[in-house]
Amino acid sequence: MPELLLETATLPPVLPDLEPVSWLISDHSNRERFLEELDPEQKIIAAEIFQSATRLEQCTGWDGETLVRCLGCPATTVGAFRDMKVERLEVSSGYLGLLQTLSALVETEVDTRMLVLGYGHIYRQASNDLNLVKTAFMTGDFSAFDFLQLGEVQTALDTALQAIDPAHGQTGRNPFDGRPPVHISTGRLDALIGGSEAELDVLGRYVVAGRMRTHIAECDGCGAAYAYRKQKLSEEAESFHSQGN
Repeated sequence: MPELLLETATLPPVLPDLEPVSWLISDHSNRERFLEELDPEQKIIAAEIFQSATRLEQCTGWDGETLVRCLGCPATTVGAFRDMKVERLEVSSGYLGLLQTLSALVETEVDTRMLVLGYGHIYRQASNDLNLVKTAFMTGDFSAFDFLQLGEVQTALDTALQAIDPAHGQTGRNPFDGRPPVHISTGRLDALIGGSEAELDVLGRYVVAGRMRTHIAECDGCGAAYAYRKQKLSEEAESFHSQGN
């Protein structure tokens, strides 16, 4: 699978708190032997870090080297890792653990990659305070966590950032800005209405598309937007066919 081409500007900042992660992911030849040399408490936390990173590799489709780069991990060495305090390892484990939990809410590689890239910026904006990051994802009448469940990753990231910094511009918001609020972007509504295998794959056909349908049935704003887009797309299709195409 070809790797996602990334502009430098899209990469998260280098985060010193993730220094232990780099070595655990990238040094395949020495990892197993060295883990056996750690004291029991270090070994448990190191195993947690590695397990979370492995799950993220699987969900993003990235190899270890790409994941390290996209997480913003600084380079480290076996010797430096051996000297790290348990508290330092716990920060890295907590960072990846929360990211892995959030990534389980989305379904596609593209959505997971977007989340990984944006998560580091949120952590930096929160002054590297993981508890503040957790709070940011759960804050609001319709939280960043709620948006993630609908596959609205960019809006989720913007919502979390705004919970930390109210002045943050929510560039990922959809164009339906009236009341009642709409939580699903136009493109994702259209894909759900289209319903082809390819369109549902983009949304996440096994879990996220079902969550979207349930939400649309329960949310006045999204229900109205869905009905509007369905009628609009039907009219456009009829117009297209009436012109002899």
